[in-house]
Amino acid sequence: MLPSRYRTEIRTGRDIDVEVWLAADQTLDRPVLIRQLDPTASSHRRHEFLRSVRQAASISHTHLIDVYAADQANDIAYAVLEWSGGMTIADRLEARIPMDNKEFLPNAAGLAEALDALHEKGYVHGGVDTTSIFYATAHPAKLGCFGRPAAGVTPRDDVVALAGVLQAAAGDAGSWDDDIGPHISAILDGARAGEMSAFELAEALHTAPGPSPSPPPAQNWTWRWIGPGGILVAVAVAAGILALLTQRGDESPFRVPETSTTITTIQQTTTTPPIVGQEVAVTEVSVYDPLGDGAEFDQRLPQLIDDDLGTGWRTERYFNPLSRIKAGVGIVLGVNGNPSIVSISGSPGTTTQMRWTPTAIAPESPDDWEIVAEVVLSEGENRVDLGDREGGLWLLWITEVAVQDNGEFHYSFLQEVRFSR
Repeated sequence: MLPSRYRTEIRTGRDIDVEVWLAADQTLDRPVLIRQLDPTASSHRRHEFLRSVRQAASISHTHLIDVYAADQANDIAYAVLEWSGGMTIADRLEARIPMDNKEFLPNAAGLAEALDALHEKGYVHGGVDTTSIFYATAHPAKLGCFGRPAAGVTPRDDVVALAGVLQAAAGDAGSWDDDIGPHISAILDGARAGEMSAFELAEALHTAPGPSPSPPPAQNWTWRWIGPGGILVAVAVAAGILALLTQRGDESPFRVPETSTTITTIQQTTTTPPIVGQEVAVTEVSVYDPLGDGAEFDQRLPQLIDDDLGTGWRTERYFNPLSRIKAGVGIVLGVNGNPSIVSISGSPGTTTQMRWTPTAIAPESPDDWEIVAEVVLSEGENRVDLGDREGGLWLLWITEVAVQDNGEFHYSFLQEVRFSR
């Protein structure tokens, strides 16, 4: 029996041994997806279901379906999740609607990043397929269906499965430009062969050439895209949502958003920055996120100090300005010497502060660092005067990230940080 705050509205189907319902969270007045394990499931299966869902709940990522609750009542396990409003990749394939070429790469790379976030915590999804990824045009594709009986037990199994889904979602390779299709196919073939981790797949997709910016040709919709069964399901869902709209008025959480934006990629130029004065070597680098979950793409940190502007580190993607979410996020840098200048290359519009502590251990609170300088990044290399300070640690503290992807996301990419005298 579900808590009374959730009112089930439409049964959307069955996922192996899990019943799936579109429901309303009456307390927060929003639509949710309910995944309820079969009542006949064993105690071991209930434990595995809840463990998997709670693992996913511990990670916040743009390309992961959010988990709102996971519990059991009367020996029936259930999970309450975000309702993305999108079709699954399987639905799109059945309707012969491949993912738009312009949106494929950022979503494919984002899904690989989402898997990497799971793997970084030691978790495995175990059930990645075309029915576990939800996608609506101009919105981020999201991986869901947590708590399935595990079909794969290793991170490699997840990556191989995701690569297969992405190949199917990309559609006919002939629709891609001649110099792009083979490149993407080679990346996905390598991932399907087990040659890549999720992180490596994300990196390869991020740096892959994108399609030309010309608009896609208009398509005329046809009823042949869906079969009779699909029509019945569509009519049932539409009727249910229409009833909700009639019942709940303009404030209904099931209303379709009126605006949409387009996801694009950020192109980076690969060059080596010029040497400024006498370089001071960076001896240690780590993410500083005391106001968040403590991790933001830690595995990319070495690329921040590799003398290559074509690589780098970036923040997580946020739906709102960083300042509305937390006071900041940063990078702690230890150096071998006493620098007087720091050179920063990154996304224009990023607001940063250089902070310093004389201690050898980073203070727990951002307020315990001395603010040395503040700069809003512009194109190219930004040089900041650090004055004269000996030893200690430096904190590159980001208080506002850049607006990206036509305003849909907020995040910043830092290509290089170098110290000198």
